[in-house]
Amino acid sequence: MNLAEFVDRFRDALTGAVLRTYPPLYDAAARQAMDFGPRQLLRRTLGGQADAIRAAVLSLHRHPGTSVVGEMGTGKSLIAAAAAYLAGFRRVFVLCPPHLVKKWQREIVQTVPGAAVGCGCGCGAGVGVAAAGLSGGGWVGCGCPGAPASAVWAAAVVRGTAAISWAC
Repeated sequence: MNLAEFVDRFRDALTGAVLRTYPPLYDAAARQAMDFGPRQLLRRTLGGQADAIRAAVLSLHRHPGTSVVGEMGTGKSLIAAAAAYLAGFRRVFVLCPPHLVKKWQREIVQTVPGAAVGCGCGCGAGVGVAAAGLSGGGWVGCGCPGAPASAVWAAAVVRGTAAISWAC
């Protein structure tokens, strides 16, 4: 029996085992129970982005190592910035290729109310910072208490990937 035949034959048992082992964090009931949402953002979400943001928030509450994965143009930057803000994380550090630094800065400022963004890569896109805060953390040592902020750093060695580090 090959793999395709195995999956066809045991589809119901496999599906049940996966759902018992890994129950979904986000579903229609979770959507109704949430007391936060994309209406707190500066930008309107499109299509399924609001659900993706809510799901990412739930995941961030359980696992700070949450990943947002999607096709190009689906709004991953908006989803990630919004999820960090709505989850109440104080510091966001974005590591991305040099050509995406200004895009990430723009996405964060256009999405998160009161956000300030700095660049630590020396590209001239912003001020260099060592740490930044979201949801009232403010820039470290900048005298801007209460301003949500993020640090965006470019890494030429990380081609085609973006890593986001969240901290409470």
